[in-house]
Amino acid sequence: MTTTTRTATCTIEGCTRPVDARGWCKSHYGGWRRHGDPLAVEVGKPAPIGDLVENVEFLLSVREHPENIARRQGYTMAALARRLARHGRADLSAHFDRDRSETRRAR
Repeated sequence: MTTTTRTATCTIEGCTRPVDARGWCKSHYGGWRRHGDPLAVEVGKPAPIGDLVENVEFLLSVREHPENIARRQGYTMAALARRLARHGRADLSAHFDRDRSETRRAR
């Protein structure tokens, strides 16, 4: 007679990893322990540039303020401007360059 055991999976929607503690996988449990939120994004691990560009383009299209966009993405205005410029997105970078954005508002 064979016994099959079903391993419980993480209770976070979309996660299929096995449960470690509190109904969450090691990753989500660790996020809860470190940040008090199982869905917390690890600081210091930037999103892939494609995801970042997509998020920034969308938030600009719905007229989100550049300072709020930078904060939501985990950057200062200057750091986000530099990262976008480094990856050839000067068109987006200009929204986060304080000197340029202040000039645009003054006109």
